[in-house]
Amino acid sequence: MTVRAWRWTLAGSTLLLLALPLAVFWVKTAPLSFYFGDSFPPGQAIYIMMRPAGHLAYVLLFLQIVLGLHGKDLARLAGVPTLLPLHKAMAIPTLGAVFAHPLLFWWAASVRTGHNTFLNTFWPDPMRNYWTWYFFFGALAFYGVVLAVLAALVGPRLLPRAWRVIHGLTYVSFGLAWYHSRATGAEVRDQGLGVLYTAMALMAAGMLLRRLVSRRD
Repeated sequence: MTVRAWRWTLAGSTLLLLALPLAVFWVKTAPLSFYFGDSFPPGQAIYIMMRPAGHLAYVLLFLQIVLGLHGKDLARLAGVPTLLPLHKAMAIPTLGAVFAHPLLFWWAASVRTGHNTFLNTFWPDPMRNYWTWYFFFGALAFYGVVLAVLAALVGPRLLPRAWRVIHGLTYVSFGLAWYHSRATGAEVRDQGLGVLYTAMALMAAGMLLRRLVSRRD
C-alpha cells in the first residue's frame, strides 16, 4: 500500500471505531428529544447523554494505547516523522470524555434522587451491592486515567524515573473500564458491541505483552 492509502486506512479505521458505538447507541435509544419532557423521570435526559460519553472515553482510551505502543510504526506507515503531537493532543478530548461520563451520571443521579450523590459516584461502596461493585471498578478506572495523564504532563520534570510506571496505569484503567462497561453498559451488553469492546481489550493486552517481551529480549 502507498503512504496515501495507509493514511486513508488509518483515518477511516479511527472514524469507524468512534462512530460504531455511537451508531449502536442511537439505534437502541429513542431520539434524544424524547427525553426532554415531563413524561420521563427527572434527570433521564442527562443519564442518556452520559452513555455516549462513556463510549467515546473507551474508544479514545484505546486509540491512545495504540498510539503509545505503536506510534512509531503508525507514523512510518502514514509517512510522517512522529505521531507524538497527535498522542498529546488526543489526551485532552480523552480526558474530557473520561470526566464527562461520571460527571453526567452524578448530575443525573442527583436530579433523580433529590440529594447530592457525589460520594456514591466517585467513590462507591463496593460492598453495598453488585451494582456498586461494578461502579467501583469504573471509579478506579477514572482515577487511573487521571493519574496517568498527570504523570505524562508533569512526571518527566517531577518524577523522571517513575513517571512512566504511573503513566502505565492507562493499561490497568482500560481493563477496568472494559469490565465496568460490560457489566453496566446497556449497549455493550449487546452481543455485537460487546464483542468489539472485548476484542479491543484483548488487542490492548496483546500489544502491551508484546512490548514487555520485546524489552526483556
